[in-house]
Amino acid sequence: ILELAVRGLLVPQDSSDEPASELLKKISQKKAKLVAKGLTKAEKPLPAIKLKDRASALPSGWEHCHLGSITQIVRGITFPASEKSKTPEKGRVACLRTSNVQDRIEWDDLLFIREEFIKREDQVLLEDDIVMSMANSRELVGKVAIVDEAPTSKTTFGGFLGVIRPITVNPYFVMILLRTPNARNELIGSASQTTNIANVSLGKLRPLVFPIPPLAEQHRIVAKV
Repeated sequence: ILELAVRGLLVPQDSSDEPASELLKKISQKKAKLVAKGLTKAEKPLPAIKLKDRASALPSGWEHCHLGSITQIVRGITFPASEKSKTPEKGRVACLRTSNVQDRIEWDDLLFIREEFIKREDQVLLEDDIVMSMANSRELVGKVAIVDEAPTSKTTFGGFLGVIRPITVNPYFVMILLRTPNARNELIGSASQTTNIANVSLGKLRPLVFPIPPLAEQHRIVAKV
């Protein structure tokens, strides 16, 4: 189902939809504004998409794009192991870890760390953020879950996690992209391996190439899935 969704075969196209090429222009403009306001860091330009990276012919109105061109990608915070606490206290904030990233975010087993370890505003978790396990076993690395409602209190995420923050695109469609077998295989294949842990770097994540449909079709696909 997910593969059909990202190939434009799950729902019909509508020629009246604004094409994805216009959506990508709007996203680029919004990212530039975020950088100008200091809300995100300026990023290195992504390489041109090569013919070999393109899927088979896309439906009308679709485009190929890099994951990094339609999202912000933020790596989690680091802190000493001695700072972990199971108790919410004044001056501490909730912190997600890899065990919280299941099919959905699991909120019932949180750590709490001192707020001073959050160095940037973008390290605070938001509704519709997609949380990815960036360091895990080879089978689980790249696993994603979405923050489907606003956290009830200020929450951050640890260094083995990353947040993929969609810009103007449907966040549930981005999660569909990341959960397809092709994307999972590419993430696992790009991961560096230590003894027991596979790591996905931002340098490998941002250039991943995906097909993107018009925004209206994204909503139809998400509803169908």
